[in-house]
Amino acid sequence: MNERWVVVCPYCNGACLHQEISRLPVAQMTLWSDQYIHGAPGPQWERLAHCAHCQAWMWLDQVDTEPWNPTEFTTLPMLTPMMLADWFDAVAQGAAEDAEQQHYLYRQIWMQGNHLRREAPSAAFSEVEPAWRAALEHFLPDLDDPRLTVELLRELGDFEGALAACQGADLDPEWLAVQRARCQAQDTRPFVVRQVPVPQGG
Repeated sequence: MNERWVVVCPYCNGACLHQEISRLPVAQMTLWSDQYIHGAPGPQWERLAHCAHCQAWMWLDQVDTEPWNPTEFTTLPMLTPMMLADWFDAVAQGAAEDAEQQHYLYRQIWMQGNHLRREAPSAAFSEVEPAWRAALEHFLPDLDDPRLTVELLRELGDFEGALAACQGADLDPEWLAVQRARCQAQDTRPFVVRQVPVPQGG
């Protein structure tokens, strides 16, 4: 069973139930070019949520928590998992309190959008692509990781910019070769970098 915690909203003092993100067991972890890891071992938690009582944004690593006791807490509302539209709203409504939190919000927009097209192009991604692109074009200047910069330029369709960013980058030559090939093919989708077995007990 997924782990659960009771969190207390710092704005209204309402108690809510927070649950670990559901994950299906997998035999191997998959690292994607946008640095999303599918099948990573250990508990997976979202850091932001709407309070189920007052709808305020809560950073869950900054609120009071306690383990869930089903005999003591029987009727608490469950925090709703964040959807892509919620991450857009969090940016628009200024949920971030500092640069690190803002970076986290944009990274969620990036990866959640890519979830809609990892295996194949999709109509669902096409519907959100204008807003997704606008958000990530705003995010791009704040990136200080050359690997993410190359990847995002390519995903945004700036193939010349991505190729230029590859020049002189101290990155894995094999990864750079794949990026160059994807640019030449004008392929904007993320790709699988590698797969590794999930550690025992993961």
